[in-house]
Amino acid sequence: MRNEANQDLSSDSDDSERQPSSSFESSEMHRDIALDEGDQWCAYSVDKADPLCHKFDDLIRRGLIPKNGILYKYITDVIEIYYDRCHEYDREVVEFFNTIRHLGGRRTVNFIRGSINIRQGKKGSMHDKFSCKMNLVGPSESVCNKEQAGYTVRSGVIKPPNLAHYALATKRDQNVPVLASPIVNVIPCAFSNDGNASKPSIEFDARLKKCVGLNIDVDIDFVKNSEVTPDFLKEHIVTEVLISSVTTLDNGVSMPCVTEFLPKGGKTGEAMSASLLSTIKTLQMCENCVKKLLQGNIFSVTRTRAKASVKLA
Repeated sequence: MRNEANQDLSSDSDDSERQPSSSFESSEMHRDIALDEGDQWCAYSVDKADPLCHKFDDLIRRGLIPKNGILYKYITDVIEIYYDRCHEYDREVVEFFNTIRHLGGRRTVNFIRGSINIRQGKKGSMHDKFSCKMNLVGPSESVCNKEQAGYTVRSGVIKPPNLAHYALATKRDQNVPVLASPIVNVIPCAFSNDGNASKPSIEFDARLKKCVGLNIDVDIDFVKNSEVTPDFLKEHIVTEVLISSVTTLDNGVSMPCVTEFLPKGGKTGEAMSASLLSTIKTLQMCENCVKKLLQGNIFSVTRTRAKASVKLA
C-alpha cells in the first residue's frame, strides 16, 4: 500500500511537472485579462474571424503582401471608403487607375470600378449603403484628374521650367558665363524646337472647364457673334504643337520651356521667323524679372522701340 501510494504520489508529481495546475492557469488568465472582482464570473467570447482574414493576416506577417505594395493599399482604401466617404485615396492607387485609363480608356476604368455599391445610382443615395453589396470600387474621375500632370493650352514660355533651367545652369561649374558681373551673369545657350502633329478638333476640357482646340479663347460671346467658316478654321484650329527647348553649350542642361500651338494656315517664312525671334527675346529675360511675374505660369514678351510689354496668360 505504501509503495502504491508512493507511486501515485510520484505520478502525480510528474504530471504536475509536465502540465501546469488549473489554479496556476486561472491566475495567469486573470493576470492577463485583469478582470475586476465583480466580473470574475462573467463569460467572455470572441467571434471567430473569416478564414480569408486569417490567411490575409498570415501573408502580411510573412511579408508576402508588403504594406507598401499596391494590393495592400488598394484593399485598405476600399475598406476605408466604405465606412468613410471622405477618406483620401492613396496616391499610388490613384496613379494605378490613371495608368489603366491611359492604357484602356475611361470605359475600362468604369468597368473595373463601377459604383461603390451594387444597385446604387451615380450619387449613391438610392439605397442604404450598408444593405448593398460592394463592387471593386476605386477613385472617381475627379480624384484621378487631380493627380494628373499639369499641362497648358496656351502659347508662350512656361515659367516653372524656365526658372528650373536658370537654377540648374547657374549651379554648374562647366557653364562659364560670357559676361559676369555683380549684377548679371550671361550664360550662352542653344535654342531648338520640334513639332508634333495633333488631330484638329474642338473639345471640352473637363479640368479647365473650357473648349480647347483653337488658338483663340472660345466663350459664349464667341459662339453668339462669330461666324465659323472653312477659312476661319484654317487660320485658328490647331494642327501642330511646337515644343522648344533651351540647352547650354556644353550640353549639360536642357529643358523644354516653350509651347506654341500652330494652325494649318499662316506658316510662312516671315511668320515663323518673327515667332522664333519673339520667343528668343522672351527667353533672354533675367531670372529676377521672370520671378516677378506672379500672375501666371505662361508669359510672352512683345518688344517695341519704346518699351517692352509683358503678356500674362
